[in-house]
Order: sequence, then structure tokens, then C-alpha cells
Amino acid sequence: MIFSKKNVIFLLLVGLIGLSSCSKSSDDNSCIAPALSENIIGSWTTDYDPDSRAEFKTDGTLIDPNDIIFAGNINGLVLDLKTYSVTNQTVSIMATSSIDNSIGSLGAEFVISSNECAEIKFPVLGITVTLTRI
Repeated sequence: MIFSKKNVIFLLLVGLIGLSSCSKSSDDNSCIAPALSENIIGSWTTDYDPDSRAEFKTDGTLIDPNDIIFAGNINGLVLDLKTYSVTNQTVSIMATSSIDNSIGSLGAEFVISSNECAEIKFPVLGITVTLTRI
């Protein structure tokens, strides 16, 4: 079968049109993360314990039943009441005991190295922890 120049050009154009109509625009999957203070709200899991989850609530409460974000105890009392605040690229967490809040509290600050729509990263003792949105 012999193709003329017109047929070859026509087939190339049809092929290019077909390819361009099937490809996704890069804008379809892109997301610009909001400020960390907004983006962190919601449920997350970690790369080191993907079966557990933690939830940052809008009222500043951190629900972290398996202590995947922050854990501590004072004199044997578990610090199970957790709150958080965000300043610029830093997440500060405070934990107290629901049994005896007079024993004190523990806190930690995490400087966020990456704030993406479905992923937040921060270093802890030289290891990067990744939170993934659920």
C-alpha cells in the first residue's frame, strides 16, 4: 500500500489530535496547598504507622489516640489531651493528662519542611516524618 504525502500528513494530524484528546491536562491533578494553618486540618496518617490516624480539628484539638504525632507521660500519667497551634511553618503541640491536669504538660514544636495538599513533612531527630491525608 502506497501513501501519498497528503495521506501521511492526514494520518499524523489525526494521531496527534487523538493523543492530545486523551491526555490529561497538568492542571487537572495540580493543587496549590493552602496555608499550613488551614491545610493541617483533617485526618492524617504517618509513613511509619499507616494503619493509625490522627485528626487536627478546627478548634485546635489534636485527636491522636495511638500517639502517632506526639506522646508523653508524667509520673506514669499518660498525656492524652492534646492541642496544637500553627505559626508560619511551625506546628506546636501541648499535651496534658485528662486524669490530673495539675501535673503539668509537655510540648513540642515541629518545623514543617514541606506543605503540600495531601502531604506534610517535618524532621524529627534527623528523620523526615511524612503525614499523608486520609
